[in-house]
Amino acid sequence: MESLEKLLLEDLMELRKMPHIYLGKKSLRDLESYIRGANIMYDKIVEEHNSFLRDFEYFVRREVGGGGANSAYGMISNNASSDEEAFDTYFELLDEYLTLSEDERKNLFSQWLKENFPSSEESAD
Repeated sequence: MESLEKLLLEDLMELRKMPHIYLGKKSLRDLESYIRGANIMYDKIVEEHNSFLRDFEYFVRREVGGGGANSAYGMISNNASSDEEAFDTYFELLDEYLTLSEDERKNLFSQWLKENFPSSEESAD
């Protein structure tokens, strides 16, 4: 796992234990803002591309579905009865995602492309 991914995951695991300290409340909306801000900061400090967030996004699309133009956060929120439940679901999905092998994680985006844009595979040949 790359250093940026490791930093972000360490932060997320701390935040999961104490969401009220980091976010003020248990909220997927607030978590999304935190993650986006942290990602911008890490990009500036570490100067490496963060594929973790992109790959996790496609994992959520596969597991939750019904995405359309929605982000992973939107898909989770749409399937939860409260923002707090959505927060818990985010971390349940993250736990599942982390059980995948590194190769499985890296293939999520290409699998999503094949499933949603089958003709793009033909045009790439």
